[in-house]
Amino acid sequence: MDQTLFDVAFSFSGKERDFVRQVKIYLEQRRISVFMDEDYSITIWGNDLENTFDYLYDGRAKYYIIFVSKNYIKSLNTVFEFSAMLRNLHKKGTSRILQIFLDDTTLDFLPPIGAIKINDY
Repeated sequence: MDQTLFDVAFSFSGKERDFVRQVKIYLEQRRISVFMDEDYSITIWGNDLENTFDYLYDGRAKYYIIFVSKNYIKSLNTVFEFSAMLRNLHKKGTSRILQIFLDDTTLDFLPPIGAIKINDY
């Protein structure tokens, strides 16, 4: 059985890192464990990213939070992360993907279930 290591794992473009870091701090202050790549950069460094993301997104977090933006859909790393999320969550028959829209970008292939628009807050 897979072992859950985190309450949430983030997927975001590096260009949004400062904002995402603020969300991470907010959640951790409330004792919510968060996977954010910069905390594990030495562990990830030099590894095959596709295999690393498959491992991470195969039940290692209770929820996956995607920070959707125009930069997100252009980043190669986020393509690997998102593909791993979909592959592994589809395999388990459950959707634990939450979306936070940072701009007007949409993910037409994923229904906006569990989605918020940051500009609404």
